Amino acid sequence: RPSRAGRCAFTNPARSSDHTHMAELAGAQALEAHRTNEEARSRKVWLHAWHDPVASLRAFSPCVRLADLNGDGDHKLLVAGQDRKLRVYKGTNLLSENLLLDAPTAIAVFYPEARRGAPPLTAVAAGRHLFLYRSLRPYYKFVLPDLPIDRRESEAWEEVRSDASGLRSALAEARDAGIA
Repeated sequence: RPSRAGRCAFTNPARSSDHTHMAELAGAQALEAHRTNEEARSRKVWLHAWHDPVASLRAFSPCVRLADLNGDGDHKLLVAGQDRKLRVYKGTNLLSENLLLDAPTAIAVFYPEARRGAPPLTAVAAGRHLFLYRSLRPYYKFVLPDLPIDRRESEAWEEVRSDASGLRSALAEARDAGIA
């Protein structure tokens, strides 16, 4: 009579594929459990400041930037909100708040000097103004001149204004066709 070790050496091929399939299934389940655990852990890392109903931040994506404002390697969140305020956050703490003369349309952070460690300038476009900030302080304000509206653009807007129902129907058709 063969020993147990001898019996294991000669296994049925059909049973062997069952064992392989079960091992693959167990491996897939282990990978799925590990991935689920990692996703749950990564969600706990993030601060959900956007859930704060008291913060009352309303801003479009071009008005949100992350930047190293002092050149010290510590990045801060800049938000130019529709309430005409430029807010600077470090984590969830509000560091500063500056009033803007008009609703903001975009923020850009750039380095005007090539030397290392120089703080960047923050440019906020709001209406016909361009506000520049250095180290969280107002630095310069540009006022763009009024430009005459091109005649063709003015005519196009007048046409849209006079035929608003036609525009609505065209937009509805585009939406229904899956274009817009």
